[in-house]
Amino acid sequence: MRTPSYRRTVLSLPALLLLCAAAARADRALVVGVNEYPNLVAAELEGSVNDAATIAEGLRANGFTVAEITNKQATRKGILKALDEMKRRCKPTEQFAFYFAGHGSVADEVGSVLLPYDASETVYLSADDLYTAIKAVPASNRTVLLDACFSGGMSRSFDPNKKWRTRFYPLRVRSGRRRPPARANSADTTQHLSGQSDVCYFTASKRTETAKEMVLDGKPHGVFSFYLAPMLLNKPPRWKQVEEKVNDNVAKETDDTQHPTLTPAFKDLPFLPKKEEVPTPPPPAPRTVWDDYLATNPRPDQLKLLLDPNTATFKKGSPDDADKGSNSRFTLRAQIGATGGYLVVMERGVSGAINLLFPAPAKKEDVESTRVSAGQEIRFPPDTTNARGERVQHVYYADAIGTERVNAILFKSKERAMALLRAFPANGKIETIQGARDLRVEDVETDNSPFYTSDVIFEIVAP
Repeated sequence: MRTPSYRRTVLSLPALLLLCAAAARADRALVVGVNEYPNLVAAELEGSVNDAATIAEGLRANGFTVAEITNKQATRKGILKALDEMKRRCKPTEQFAFYFAGHGSVADEVGSVLLPYDASETVYLSADDLYTAIKAVPASNRTVLLDACFSGGMSRSFDPNKKWRTRFYPLRVRSGRRRPPARANSADTTQHLSGQSDVCYFTASKRTETAKEMVLDGKPHGVFSFYLAPMLLNKPPRWKQVEEKVNDNVAKETDDTQHPTLTPAFKDLPFLPKKEEVPTPPPPAPRTVWDDYLATNPRPDQLKLLLDPNTATFKKGSPDDADKGSNSRFTLRAQIGATGGYLVVMERGVSGAINLLFPAPAKKEDVESTRVSAGQEIRFPPDTTNARGERVQHVYYADAIGTERVNAILFKSKERAMALLRAFPANGKIETIQGARDLRVEDVETDNSPFYTSDVIFEIVAP
């Protein structure tokens, strides 16, 4: 179902490319928006074409010549043909930007994919397909903006008044193709620890999350695109300012369930630089507690965070509740997989404060307190022993209404784990998100060592 709010003329692809050739400005962009999916069941979106028009307008305001293709034009072949045309027309001294709004999914053995107009169980654009086509464009810098899901599962709205939908469509693919090797410049690996990439990806969500669309200012839009568009017009000096502003707005709008992600190597580079602005990489930006809180590298065989009971919603309660069966009590378990490491668990509470859950704040200076072994299960709050030597189990109580997120990180380097723990105050609590951004995590020699993450998000509602 579509809800068009205005009429505009859609040019054919050849006419759009001819228009690009006639323009005075050489910087080029290809903008794609897909609302319609005739080969998929109940997959229609409402905001993607609106988003494409808005982002195209913002890119033109930055001097780009924009080719815009939507719906029937935006087949897999049509998108690749348009990118191939950009390869022929773009010069090494010019900028190139690619934007896509529509469904994303995950295909077996291929990974994250974009779904074009003619998408089916076997027709899609993989992260590697896109990277190969973008990399072939001979530009001075390449920017990829994606408002689509890269999650492995559906999410749900905690707040029925939001009335959002996700840009995720589940495919049942047995492609037979081998999964391409992961690399930092693939859209599926924008959170790669090294942060090295020759293409700047700014995506609507982390690869474990879905991207939402909803009615904003009277029209359906992707939440990411809605808050990205003003950045194109106001143009902050560097990507870091863009990421922080868009991330804050999107997280607030989606109850902290969606977090836009920027290729780390571009944080301190100019945002859509003019020709005279040569993007010389500066020294790496210092890592902060907030960077680690947002980190994502899910590997269930290495680390799995479980919520007991396994539900997305709890009722507000307290330790004094007479009804012990009320849905306000819960515990968390971290299951360590094939290898051990050093575990750190952080919670963003309803108030916005970042709390250290594991290890206990009083033990955060002791490296042994965070060491875990293969196959071990860590329960928190931890059990204690009373004066009679009996084991006492403790629980958390849902004591405030709102959304909470808990993120567990299994570091392979004890130095990295201790650097994060030392950044926390003695009481293990950082009062605000901005405070977490201001707390620098010291550089360590093993900064590029592996880490694995697992998180849970749940809602606390009125009793």
